Amino acid sequence: MRSVFIAVLFFASLPAQAADFSDPIPRYERAGGGFACRMSKQDFTQAETEKRDVCLHIGPLFVGMLRTDAETLLGKPVTSVPVGTREAFAYQLQSVSTGRMNTYVVFTYDNDGHADSVQLTGAPWPSAWQFAGLTLGVAQTAVTERLGAPMQTQKSDDPGATQWSYSPWTFSFEVKDGVVSSIRIAAE
Repeated sequence: MRSVFIAVLFFASLPAQAADFSDPIPRYERAGGGFACRMSKQDFTQAETEKRDVCLHIGPLFVGMLRTDAETLLGKPVTSVPVGTREAFAYQLQSVSTGRMNTYVVFTYDNDGHADSVQLTGAPWPSAWQFAGLTLGVAQTAVTERLGAPMQTQKSDDPGATQWSYSPWTFSFEVKDGVVSSIRIAAE
């Protein structure tokens, strides 16, 4: 599946924040030339029962999440964009005083209404949802300290940003002005 990065708006350069590596498990960690999902016995049981990768989460959002559960948490989408024969749905998390959103989540759903991608984009915000201990606004050095150098880099649709991918693992980041501006996780 093609990566989808939706740029609803761009935010001003922000100072980099330190990463908090004391995040709870489950989470991806570097393991030699690849990654391992570090999890508890309870997480393992959940992964087996739900038939999903429990490390593919950003805060309370995860790949495989039902759309109804996502919308119970986030409300209805504020906009959607066609992606081939499907749609990507944007949910506002935070806005500036003028009402313009500056932090949002984008979901795509499979035919059964399960999330097959989740992307958190924009300015840092109070909830600071994390993927592998990394959140919006952390310094790019925090990403490399935690996950190592990206396996691929390319220009992003967001001017001045670079997409950092760790393929074949299905997570990526956008880095702009030395800080994380977007985190994306996907089923494939």
